[in-house]
Amino acid sequence: MKIKTGDKDVLETGSVISFGKEPVEFTLNDPLSGDMVLRLVFVDDQSKTIFEVQTELINQTTLEFRLINFNVITGIGNAEPISLGTLAGRRLFFNYRVYSLNNSDMKTIHYTFYLGEVVNG
Repeated sequence: MKIKTGDKDVLETGSVISFGKEPVEFTLNDPLSGDMVLRLVFVDDQSKTIFEVQTELINQTTLEFRLINFNVITGIGNAEPISLGTLAGRRLFFNYRVYSLNNSDMKTIHYTFYLGEVVNG
């Protein structure tokens, strides 16, 4: 099966339930430049009244999203696909929604990775 949305190809899409408060890692295989890791880390911060996303480039191949106060049963996610760089010579985008049940550390994450246009060089 091949899925497209507009001119973007869906590389991978699905759902995962975190194991308690453990981070969720996606490893994307890139035959051109090596694997890329996207890590979602869930943080509860009682000093903040809203949710927040902090990003950090951990190393050359690992990007971490700290999802702070993502404790909403109706779901929280990005409004537009996020550009992550390139994968296999094409632009790579990421979209997600996180759902949390009351009184549970587990998170349900719906995710989609998209491939866009070919990038030269």
